[in-house]
Amino acid sequence: MPFPVPVRRSNPFSPLSRIIVRCNIVFITVTVLCAALYIVQSNRVATHTLRVGDLQRETVALAAQRGALLAESFASEEPEQLSSFAQRHALVASQMPVHLFESNNVARR
Repeated sequence: MPFPVPVRRSNPFSPLSRIIVRCNIVFITVTVLCAALYIVQSNRVATHTLRVGDLQRETVALAAQRGALLAESFASEEPEQLSSFAQRHALVASQMPVHLFESNNVARR
């Protein structure tokens, strides 16, 4: 008596289960890509925020330095300071300066 031969199916999955598996793979891929994009954008925002903070601190420091330089400049323009500078460097006043004005009160030599 011969044994019955089992019938083999070529594909154990039904067409619906294949569609579900493919949809799950697509969903997982999209989720991983979105997570990677989120991480990259978060790092970019954090980097730019730190850079803006550094630039603001540098701006404050430069404004303070500019103020100090302006104060020094104003102090050096006082007549007493100018005369002492001229005496230290043996400068003399010119007797008859000559300037020719071409236009708009611009002196040309």
